[in-house]
Amino acid sequence: MIEDIFDEIKRMRKDMDSMFNNFFQSSEFKKIKEVSSMRTPPSDVKDTKDSVVINLDMPGVDKKDIQVSVIENRLEVKAQKKRESKIESKGYFKQERSFSGFYRALTLPSDVDAENAKVDYKDGVLKITIPKKEKIKEKKKIKIKVK
Repeated sequence: MIEDIFDEIKRMRKDMDSMFNNFFQSSEFKKIKEVSSMRTPPSDVKDTKDSVVINLDMPGVDKKDIQVSVIENRLEVKAQKKRESKIESKGYFKQERSFSGFYRALTLPSDVDAENAKVDYKDGVLKITIPKKEKIKEKKKIKIKVK
């Protein structure tokens, strides 16, 4: 009887280990881990007559490491920042790397033309200008015949 209890505990432990291993190796966990190590950059979103202008503060990032994407009306900005430092002294060698980054997702108004967005990165500020779709300027009258 006691052996049965220990066998059951071993089986439960094996099941739990398997469950945790599957979770930590899953693509969902990797994405959560990636995003959780990133900071949310402060942003300004301005609605002008012709466009929506978004400024994101992302200092210390190389332009080539910034990814901007729009899926439907959701704007996503990701940037990875990698820093390496080497210290050498009297027989001692040390190398450190740190990774950090930025992640921000914003919902855009439905009247923007994301395909023609312009992105500029200067002095640590990412500026995204998204033009608004042209509105129909003419009003059309439709005659309805009533019988």
